[in-house]
Amino acid sequence: MGLLRFLISIPLMLLRAIGWLLSFVFGRIAWQPPAWLRAIWHALVRVGAGMRARPGRAAGVIAALLVLGLGGWFGYKAWRDRPRPIEEKPAMVKAYAPILTGYDDTTHTLVVHPLRVEFTRAAAPLALIGKTATAGITLQPELAGTWTWLNDRELQFTPKDDWPIGQAYDVRFDPAQAFAPHVKVDKDRLNFSSAAFATQSVEGEFYQDPQDATAKKAVIHVSFSHPVDTAGFEKAIALKLLGPKMAVTPKKFVVSYDERKVNAFIHSEPLSIPADNASLTYAIASSVHAARGGPGLAKDIEGRVAVPGLYSLSIGEVTPTLVDNAKYEPEQVLVINASQPVSERDMERVVHVRLLPKFNPKTPEAERGETPYQWYIGEIDNAVLRAAEPLKLETIPAEHDYAELQSFKYHADPGRYLYVEINRGLKSFGGYVLGRDQGHVVQVPEYPQLLRFMADGALLSLSGEKRVAVISRNVPGIELEVARVLPDQLQHLVSFNRGTYAKPALYALSADQITERFVQKIPFEVDDPGKAHFEGVDLAKYFGKENHARHGVFLLKLAQYKPEPKKAEADPNAEEPTSDGEAAPSEGEMAGEGESEGVNTPAANIGDSRLIVVTDLGMIAKKSLDGGHDIYIQSIHGGTPVEGANVDVVGKNGQTLSSHATDAAGHVHFDTLEGMTREKTPAMFVVRKGDDESFLPIGEHDRALDLSRFDIGGERNAKNAGRLSAYLFSDRGIYRPGDTFHVGVIVRTADWTRSLDGVPLLAEITDARGAVVEQRKLRADTAGFLAVDYTTQESAPTGNWNVNVYIVKDGKTGAQIGSTSVQIKEFQPDRMKAEARLSQSAPDGWVKPNDLKALFSLQNLFGTPAQNRRVEATLTLSPSVPSFRAYPDYRFFDPQRAKEGYTEPLGEDKTDEKGEAEFPLDLSKYANATYQLRFFAKGYEAEGGRSVAAEAHQLVSSLEYLVGAKTDGALDFVQRDAKRQVNLIAIDPNAKKIAVADLKAAIIERGVYKYESKTKDIVVSEAPLTIAANGNEYTLPTDRPGTFALLVRNARGEELNRVEYSVAGAANLTRSLERNAELQLALSKHDYTPGEDIEIAIRAPYAGNGLITIERDKVYAHQWFKAATSGSVQKITVPKDFEGNGYVNVQFVRDPSS
Repeated sequence: MGLLRFLISIPLMLLRAIGWLLSFVFGRIAWQPPAWLRAIWHALVRVGAGMRARPGRAAGVIAALLVLGLGGWFGYKAWRDRPRPIEEKPAMVKAYAPILTGYDDTTHTLVVHPLRVEFTRAAAPLALIGKTATAGITLQPELAGTWTWLNDRELQFTPKDDWPIGQAYDVRFDPAQAFAPHVKVDKDRLNFSSAAFATQSVEGEFYQDPQDATAKKAVIHVSFSHPVDTAGFEKAIALKLLGPKMAVTPKKFVVSYDERKVNAFIHSEPLSIPADNASLTYAIASSVHAARGGPGLAKDIEGRVAVPGLYSLSIGEVTPTLVDNAKYEPEQVLVINASQPVSERDMERVVHVRLLPKFNPKTPEAERGETPYQWYIGEIDNAVLRAAEPLKLETIPAEHDYAELQSFKYHADPGRYLYVEINRGLKSFGGYVLGRDQGHVVQVPEYPQLLRFMADGALLSLSGEKRVAVISRNVPGIELEVARVLPDQLQHLVSFNRGTYAKPALYALSADQITERFVQKIPFEVDDPGKAHFEGVDLAKYFGKENHARHGVFLLKLAQYKPEPKKAEADPNAEEPTSDGEAAPSEGEMAGEGESEGVNTPAANIGDSRLIVVTDLGMIAKKSLDGGHDIYIQSIHGGTPVEGANVDVVGKNGQTLSSHATDAAGHVHFDTLEGMTREKTPAMFVVRKGDDESFLPIGEHDRALDLSRFDIGGERNAKNAGRLSAYLFSDRGIYRPGDTFHVGVIVRTADWTRSLDGVPLLAEITDARGAVVEQRKLRADTAGFLAVDYTTQESAPTGNWNVNVYIVKDGKTGAQIGSTSVQIKEFQPDRMKAEARLSQSAPDGWVKPNDLKALFSLQNLFGTPAQNRRVEATLTLSPSVPSFRAYPDYRFFDPQRAKEGYTEPLGEDKTDEKGEAEFPLDLSKYANATYQLRFFAKGYEAEGGRSVAAEAHQLVSSLEYLVGAKTDGALDFVQRDAKRQVNLIAIDPNAKKIAVADLKAAIIERGVYKYESKTKDIVVSEAPLTIAANGNEYTLPTDRPGTFALLVRNARGEELNRVEYSVAGAANLTRSLERNAELQLALSKHDYTPGEDIEIAIRAPYAGNGLITIERDKVYAHQWFKAATSGSVQKITVPKDFEGNGYVNVQFVRDPSS
């Protein structure tokens, strides 16, 4: 008990100690405790007294309290950690709104994307996975479609039609019906919205017609998410031209659309050139909406297009460069880049170039050195220009009359500086002017090094000279490596080559592994770094003679030769070297096989390589549709076919797979090689005749002719001669519901010869909804003529119905071999009649666009005016080639040549008391050109949506007259010196012949722009021309072969008509075919009978020989020829058993001596 009392007294002792400490520090402080504290203190005193009086009972109470506290604590822990049943968390639900509906350009159908709902855990009833969900899901607003469980966690809704535009939806689930019984979800309601109508892009640009200097306009391209309502869109557009010192001016416009109306192109009216830079602002109101309705745009669209002012022409870069001429000598060329196309003559007039002093006069002579002073534009003043030397410029003709890049030749020392001055007043094609003088300081570039083989060919004739021409510039010499490919290693060259055969690249194989190698070094003096050095390297000594002749394939490598450094004089007292090293070969000496290249390391960026074949055997291979190959062997030296040459098909492993000898026509045929694989995969054709050898890789792209450059359109030939195809046709194409339509079927095989008797077919008929309404089994007869008849229901859906024919194989539907479509339409008699006409009419000619109006008249069937009826009208302008029924044999030419058409809704109107509605046609906002105008209008009945329509057509042009031409025969193949005349007439807007003076008739030759295969007109002759009222007869000159054209121009130089013709015959056509021109062919006609001769006019850049073939799925006929001139006429005979379409193929080889 003493211990207990001691424990109770501890707090009192602590309080006394604290009190004593506080009194010692602060002294005695008087404090009166509150009543509640005194009451607590008295209660504690009484409890203490009771505990002292009854210590046993007090200890029992304290022990009971401790037991009760501990019991409560452990009880709480047991309750907290008690076992509980696992409670499944609800699945989270997320909706993915459908993305914007797409469009398949191939099938021309909409691609509607579904709504996807994803769950974080399995939620689908097992019985509905992969099936349609029909209960427990509601969509508000309602929309026809199908809910489908794609898997246990993904639900999809696919609408029957396209989604409404910008519509908000609410999806609600009944978990008891929609999900598996045990599934809980975190929410049973989802919200989403379909794609809103919006603009995807808006781009504006200023457009200058590249051919018409006066045609300037702004074009704004607006791309929409959905097809736009065209009428509302055009009402929401506003264009304004604004700029400094000019009033804000509204501008008219026209709008063109793509097929789906999702891309709109706003074309402003023609714009004149403002004095200062201006802007054309465009604004599109947010009221624009889609054609299918729905909310409009989220906000207005605004933007601007910069309209260049009169003085907006500027000069960009002025660049000195070097261009190799035909002699491979670098010519110094100054290239000036203007912001807009300018003419050569105008640029030549304003450009002045001065060679600045080599040294700055202000620099002391002792500090000048050898390097020219580096001039800057800020240092150029009158004193410097007086000391500068004017340079003479030579204009380089451009491809077009007007071009942004203009070039001039000049001559100056490399490293010096030029001052290029371009005076103000330069005028561009569009009428823009350079407003101020411009100056540029440029440095003359140094002459670059050059080292290459002159020719691009890879052939040396065995009977000709064995020399290879090398051109070099600014190098001290050449090092030529000659590596002969060993005959038994040729297949490795073909298999491992990853480059072209002019320059092979053997990445996985070293050339040393398949060749024997020789090196030749040729030094020469370098005097003028700008002058080309030509060297003919004789390779004859590497080819051997007689029994030691080395023919075949060679790899040549050309590198820069660097002279060896001079060796120090030998010390006579020095010890001899212990190695047995051999001396390096002297300059020009031939090194043996495998010799190293010594210490002369070629420059990394200077050099060339070439594969050459030393042979007299030329080879042409043609692959037939059945996989067979026709090989033609020709003597390169003589141009004649080679008889008795052995042609091998060699596989990847070098094994000969097949071998044949050529006949008298140099021809050999191999059957298909497609069954040979792996090590026997055909790699090349190898031809041998005596000691001569040549090869041609099989299937290499750079050895094949690219047929895509030629007119090869049409249906592909069938590989299998028995392949079926069917042609289907109906008796009238359009029917009412309840009618019977009749479809004829013609079935044939690819070769037209195989029997069709009993071939099983299936005809399938689908209605306008795409549903199959009938499948009918057919059996072809011997002739292949069948019929399919079907009677539609009175309630049949209207639209396009399809009839498809399929092959039946093993009881299953196979490939489709033919199809056709018919239309099912409702017909109701009209209760009104309509008429459309124009305020001006010229049925045989054309009308002027000024003040033109369209008139629409609407009457009841009894002839009374249909008053106050709604009328909708549309204007369509289409580019048109003028033609007139009074002159069916004449070809007219439009000098204004519209490039694009326009379609503009004219809005709505009401008929007046006469039943008429008038629509002004403001054609001034369209480009000034010749159009075929179509006015189309619909008049609606008063009580419903039925309508009647009428349209009016008229040729519209602002021209005063047109020139027509009629020829007295075909002009695509005119024999030399044959008489050909052209009758020229001029007609007025009423299509009456008139006389026109002050014209010019020019004969031009269609040439090729030098260094490029681009046409360029070369004027041959020009003379004044007056067309009489009854027309003129103009005789075309046909005294020399070539492609020509007769041009009729007016006094302003505008082209009024063009008559092209081609003269065939033997001649050297040096002007019309420049260095990179292609082979040109012309046939005497296009239709021939079996056994008839085809005359072919061949124009080539040089004389030579070649092979003419008639081809389709295989080669049907061939004919060798030789042409001593660049222009010639050759013949080949059509086989007597050849029918149908065919191709004439000419392959031409240059004569080595030409």
